[in-house]
Amino acid sequence: MNGNEMENHTHMLNLFSILREAFMIPFKSTNTIVLCFLASVPLFFSLVFHEMILRQALVVFSDVLREPDAGTMANGFFYKLVLLALYRLLPLHLSELCVAAVTVESASRMYTSEKPITVVEIVRRLVDKERCKGVLVTSTYVHFVSTGFLLVSTWLVTNYYIIVVNFFYNSFTAAFLRTVSVALLVKFLEWTAMWNVSIVVSMLEGIHGADALGLSVHLCRGSERRGFLLMLVFFVWGVGLRFTCFYGGSHGKRWRMVAGVGLICMGKVMKWMVCVIYFYRCKEWTVERVDDEENRSPADCSRIRAGK
Repeated sequence: MNGNEMENHTHMLNLFSILREAFMIPFKSTNTIVLCFLASVPLFFSLVFHEMILRQALVVFSDVLREPDAGTMANGFFYKLVLLALYRLLPLHLSELCVAAVTVESASRMYTSEKPITVVEIVRRLVDKERCKGVLVTSTYVHFVSTGFLLVSTWLVTNYYIIVVNFFYNSFTAAFLRTVSVALLVKFLEWTAMWNVSIVVSMLEGIHGADALGLSVHLCRGSERRGFLLMLVFFVWGVGLRFTCFYGGSHGKRWRMVAGVGLICMGKVMKWMVCVIYFYRCKEWTVERVDDEENRSPADCSRIRAGK
């Protein structure tokens, strides 16, 4: 087994190890299941409306793909994108942040073998103004960056597609479009892992805003592929469920959508549990990496172990 094969094997082992640990967390405490379920109720209803808007945007997008037209693009698709972004900015953002807060705290307690968190402790943390303000600042940074990246990428790729189809479509331009789309998706998933870790850092370490983003970048350095693979799992989960709900026929469509949204909620809860495990693993890998560097002082290693 050569170096690349060994590295790939190690990445897959780490991936399955993180997923296995995350999936075992709910079974360690029924309190965790109850808290995550209660926190997911607002997210469920927010996602129902989000999926409706998303479906409308996908319908317009499919029309653009079938018959590229600048007027349809400007009047329909861009409007749906802006509406989707605004909805994600407040209702969906806040409801998912509530789920993240409960899940991260519960999963962290389980992973570090501490006493399971209680409802009273969760409520006390949620009403802590200073803590909530810091977490909200970090999540707002992440939300604006991630949403902006998605909007700009989607807008550029769609415009490029319209221009290519209308003026100079050939095998080279088609291959270039596919390559750029895949590259943007890979980079987005890599960055999503770092963005999620920054929110975990903000909740567990008390570091907020740009400092949390900077620390997450530092911790995830060298682990980008692991983060990409983890986020790819949940990306495929979400896309697969949405595809089933949107294109599975008209029979039982409402119930299928409700069930799909419920499974998407479950996926988001599990995603944050995975992010907690990934955060702790990144800290361990960072310490190992620093220890292997001869020019680093013991003080630097101690600082990283402390999460500072």
